[in-house]
Amino acid sequence: AAGEPALKKAKVGGPVAAVWEWQDGDDWKVFGAEDTEMLEGRYKTGGGKSKFNTTEFNFNKGYGTIYEVNFEKMTQKNADTKKFRNMRRKDPLGGSKALWEWWNDQEDWSAFNAEDSQMLEKAFASGMTPLETKQLSFNEGYDSLYIFDFGVMAQVNSDSGTSRKIQRTAAGGSNMFGHTKGEDDAYADVLLAAKDSDAHAGAAPGMKFKLGLDPVEVSAQKAKGAVSCRKRERDYGPIVSKDPHGRMCFDEMLKNEKEFCGEWAVFYHSYSAAALLYEVQAAVGSVL
Repeated sequence: AAGEPALKKAKVGGPVAAVWEWQDGDDWKVFGAEDTEMLEGRYKTGGGKSKFNTTEFNFNKGYGTIYEVNFEKMTQKNADTKKFRNMRRKDPLGGSKALWEWWNDQEDWSAFNAEDSQMLEKAFASGMTPLETKQLSFNEGYDSLYIFDFGVMAQVNSDSGTSRKIQRTAAGGSNMFGHTKGEDDAYADVLLAAKDSDAHAGAAPGMKFKLGLDPVEVSAQKAKGAVSCRKRERDYGPIVSKDPHGRMCFDEMLKNEKEFCGEWAVFYHSYSAAALLYEVQAAVGSVL
C-alpha cells in the first residue's frame, strides 16, 4: 500500500527469532516457515500494535481471501467469513516479552508487577476473557475480585466499581514506544466515564469519546433517530404515564438514546414472572 514501509523479510534458512502459532480449539499449531517469516517481518517492521491486511498466508494460495491481522490483540480474521483465530508469538530465547500496563490517576501508564504481568500474559495467550481473579500482588490483604476484559482492554474492581484502562505493549513499555490511541481506548473510556459522571442517577457520561466510526454511517444513523422512537408515538403506557418519577426516568433514557444513536445501538428488555422467579432462585443458589 502507498506510504507503507517496505517489508523486511527474514533470511531463508537463517535462525528463527520467534515461533508463531495459531489456536485451533484447545490446541496451538505452528505456522509454516513462509508464514512465520511474513508475520515476523511485519511484526519487526510495524511493531507490536500494528494491524494489516494480507493475502500472503501459505494456506490461502489459490483463494485470495483477505485476512486482517491485529498484533495488539493477536488475532487473525477472515474478511469473508468474519471468523477470528487467536495467534501468539513465542520467543524461544525469552529475549522479548510483552509488558502489561495500567492507566494511573496521574493520567499516565504504570507497569504491572512482574508476577501480575506474567499471569495476564498467560490468560491473554490462552484466549481467556474475561479473566476473574483475586491473585494480584497489589490485592493482598484486600481480597477484591478483579475482572480483566481483554476485548476492551479494561480492568474493573468488582467491589469498588473502579475501572481502569490496561494495555499490552512490547518489552520496554510505553515509556519507550509510546501509546497509540485505538478502538480499545474508546470502549475503555466509556467505563472510565462512569466514575467521572454526575453523581445523581440517570446522569449521562461526563466525557466525550471517539469510536473511530465512519462519519457518513454515524450521520445516517443519527438522521434516523433513536431506535425506540422510530415510526411510533411516544407512549409509556398507563402505569408509567401516571408516575412523575417514572416519566422523568424514561425521558432521560430516551434523551441519552437520541444523543448517542449515531454510534450506539440500544436494546431494551422486560421481565416476565418466570424470569423474576429465575432471578430469585439464582440469588438463593448463590449463597447455598
